[in-house]
Amino acid sequence: MADTQTPPPPVIEKVERAPHSEVHISGTVPPAAHTLLRQQAIANLAQHLVLDGFRPGKVPPAIAEKHLEPRRVIEEVLRLALEPHLPKLLREHAPRPAAQPMLVVEEQNVSEGEGIPFTLIVPVYPDITLPDYRAIARSIIQESASSSDGGEEEAVERALTLLRKEHALKTRKELNPNDTSTIDDIREEDLPPLTDEVARGLGPFQSVQELREALRKDMHTYLAAERTQATREALLQALIAATPFEVPRIFVELELMRMMEAIAVQLAAAGKTLEAFLEAQGEQREKLLQSWEEQATLRVKGQLLLNAIAQQEGITPDENRVQKEADAVLARNPALNREQVASIIRQQLQNEAVFHLLLGGQQESPSPSPATKEGKEA
Repeated sequence: MADTQTPPPPVIEKVERAPHSEVHISGTVPPAAHTLLRQQAIANLAQHLVLDGFRPGKVPPAIAEKHLEPRRVIEEVLRLALEPHLPKLLREHAPRPAAQPMLVVEEQNVSEGEGIPFTLIVPVYPDITLPDYRAIARSIIQESASSSDGGEEEAVERALTLLRKEHALKTRKELNPNDTSTIDDIREEDLPPLTDEVARGLGPFQSVQELREALRKDMHTYLAAERTQATREALLQALIAATPFEVPRIFVELELMRMMEAIAVQLAAAGKTLEAFLEAQGEQREKLLQSWEEQATLRVKGQLLLNAIAQQEGITPDENRVQKEADAVLARNPALNREQVASIIRQQLQNEAVFHLLLGGQQESPSPSPATKEGKEA
């Protein structure tokens, strides 16, 4: 039976902050811990060793040791030696871990009875010193107001022209099923005048005025949401520029995975695969991810800043609303994980509350901003 005695703690020799918001904890597992845990480590590894003449998991440790790589034995000893002391190590040296530490074996050929040097690489949440985010938001609101050109009428006219072209193309093909024209072949000067009769052919409208009003209403909603999105993105960009900090590499990697998954979903909806898309574009997955890395990093920074502001302002989403919205999502998609759905909704509601606080109630809610899918700090 394995010895359950707690090994002596590691000797910590150096703790340093490293790029990408990491803490590197370097030290040595003492010889006594190595001696105590070596046979247990070999026995653990023997459980997964496959050798001729032995059933799986039944290789005796003495025989298994001859077939195990020294590196694997040292890694298992380190794991066993550090595991009971890890919570204390993190509390003292990396109290805000963002992910599980990665163990680096500094010496792979260590004899029994010798100390084992190691380094723990711990991704940590960055220390964010918030700028005057309310002043930055006021500046963004002023810039947004001054740059708003209110071009709704021009957008309505463009939409009207497009509708008329689509109607003309449909009429042309009805008259001649072999016609291969596209909407680009329809010239605006060849379109008939816009009359009430034409308006009735474009939808459930009785007059040109009714058609224009419907388009104007839709365009107002669309442009307002577009302006809101642009204002939010400008705010995040300004906050990021005013707040220098690094982010854990794992956060960027997770965001890149989400971006890739989003592309795959869009392609699947069009009946295509990600692999076929990459081949058609002459792209390799790794190079594509590399080209997205800066964008992913900015998304992560934006979300971390929104989280920090929410914490500073005491913003917490209403849990009843979170669960109610989760119920609605799960009713449509019962296979989804409830906790994951609730977490995403909680994050979105928090972000909406922060944007509302900084940009005011005039902000109409667009589709979730690029930052809203980032995970929230625990």
